[in-house]
Amino acid sequence: MTDPRDVEQLREVIKHSDAQILRQSMRISNQRAQLAERDALLKEVLIKTDKWMLPDLYERIRLSFKPASAGPEPAPRKRTSHHSPTWMTLSKRPAAPG
Repeated sequence: MTDPRDVEQLREVIKHSDAQILRQSMRISNQRAQLAERDALLKEVLIKTDKWMLPDLYERIRLSFKPASAGPEPAPRKRTSHHSPTWMTLSKRPAAPG
């Protein structure tokens, strides 16, 4: 039989992990919003810049939008239950690139 103290300790670990995941998700969301604002400004510069006056800058900005045309980033998977253990949810996600 499982010791109730172990179960409670695991519940606390799960709560802590869930809170960390939520904080990171919010941070990522904020960074995506900041990037969208930056991209909007860069596009405005691209539109208003004479490519003959600043050809290097114009080309660098133009090329920075090439990868974005590949398609939107897939949405993160949603957990089906708030009772599912974090370690199970995390174990199904691919490892983050180094």
